[in-house]
Amino acid sequence: MAEKRTPRNAVPGWQRYTGLGTLHRVTPDSETVRRRLVEDLTRRDLIRTPAVEGAFLRVPRERFVPELAEERGLEAVYRDEPLATKMDGGYAVSSSSQPAIMAEMLERLDLAPGQRVLEIGAGTGYNAALLAELAGDVVTVDVDAELAEKARARLVGGGHAAEVVVGDGMAGWPAGAPYDRIIVTATPPHVPAAWRDQLREGGLIEVPLPLGHDGAAAFVVVTFRRAGDDLVSTAIVPGAFMAFRGPDGRRGDPFQPRLGWYDRVGPRRTGADVLGPGVARLRPATRRRLLAALLAGPRRTRLGRGAGDELLLYLVCDAPPRRLVGVGGAGDWRLGLVDGDGGLAVLHNRWDRTRHASVIDGEVYGEPGTADRDLRDLVARWSARGRPALADFEVRVAFGRSPRGAEWRLPSGGEARVGVSLRRRSG
Repeated sequence: MAEKRTPRNAVPGWQRYTGLGTLHRVTPDSETVRRRLVEDLTRRDLIRTPAVEGAFLRVPRERFVPELAEERGLEAVYRDEPLATKMDGGYAVSSSSQPAIMAEMLERLDLAPGQRVLEIGAGTGYNAALLAELAGDVVTVDVDAELAEKARARLVGGGHAAEVVVGDGMAGWPAGAPYDRIIVTATPPHVPAAWRDQLREGGLIEVPLPLGHDGAAAFVVVTFRRAGDDLVSTAIVPGAFMAFRGPDGRRGDPFQPRLGWYDRVGPRRTGADVLGPGVARLRPATRRRLLAALLAGPRRTRLGRGAGDELLLYLVCDAPPRRLVGVGGAGDWRLGLVDGDGGLAVLHNRWDRTRHASVIDGEVYGEPGTADRDLRDLVARWSARGRPALADFEVRVAFGRSPRGAEWRLPSGGEARVGVSLRRRSG
């Protein structure tokens, strides 16, 4: 009987090598997987201009994460995922950011040749290389001298014109000021006045900001334009970055849980961390009832389904701060209200790497009560105002005083004062 042959290219990623029916694994080259990533980001409308497309095509990501490329291969390096590059006590303290959010931020910075750019958080140097391709005059600062030296060597090796310096990013880098653009690639404890002062009038700065109250927050990246003494938003997109590390190298973590549970029995850990001003105000007996309700699990509703971070941002602005609660666990984020009886009603937000985060359902823990009723009323108010999108919100940061004309005021640290308003006031 004749041997049955496998048709050429019948198995994706494989080709005939030697002998009858023998297949050989094809290792994709860097240019192939790079182009595949760019095509994916373009299809999802995250890359929108030829300049950003060209930068991603010209800069090999594996040059900046050589150890991971050697260990996992090129296909892993070019997945649209963040890559942890330094760990401390089991936590990632530095990473190469997810290409999707990198592309989104680069597009919104409106970069052009000849602009001077400050990057706060050098990391691996990959983003600085993209910035250098787009603008040409880049300074990137990192608090970690070891990471900065590696980034410097890789940037020089690739011929990228970016200066790498070691310092506390909260102070910016005044020696190179003023800058046309500033991009921040870690979540700061607050927005320092030094960043505004080092930015030209009319210049743009992008900052990851958890907007909310004491950890009960909507996680977004805001693009601001300097307008005199204030920073005024021009765009808001969903996104979260790891926290700043201080000059001592320690990882900041302003979102310490106030109540939580976990279970390590079985194939994976399950549990939840609860934080925010709402849970902090509960009496011990009420906290125990809330914990029992969390363990019992939720009743699911269709409340808010299909909305995105715009609804979460409206929630943290319009809800009474003393009632706000955030619940994290299993990679998802829940934001909502608690009541004095230990009842909890939340919007369940899930991140899908091919799309931005979206609300997949509402959840009610414990007996239905004022938390459930008030969350429904809040969602109804958002709908009555025309279901405003992120683009309809304006975030303004002032220093040493409250932002003028803000509809809502949100807490911040240092001299910064954060105000949020809706540009579109009604449906």
